[in-house]
Amino acid sequence: MKKISNQGIYKSPTIQMIKIYTEEGFAAGSAKVRPHDKNFEVKEEWQDLPDDNRNIDW
Repeated sequence: MKKISNQGIYKSPTIQMIKIYTEEGFAAGSAKVRPHDKNFEVKEEWQDLPDDNRNIDW
């Protein structure tokens, strides 16, 4: 009687790495940070806002 094997050929696990090179300043114009208000006064303290306790469905 011939034994039939359902197992395939073993392939050892491998790790692959892909390097992606982007241009300098990628998405540099997508956001602007201005630490001052309309009168060009810089705020030196944080606003204490209440905690945001809500459920967000993903």
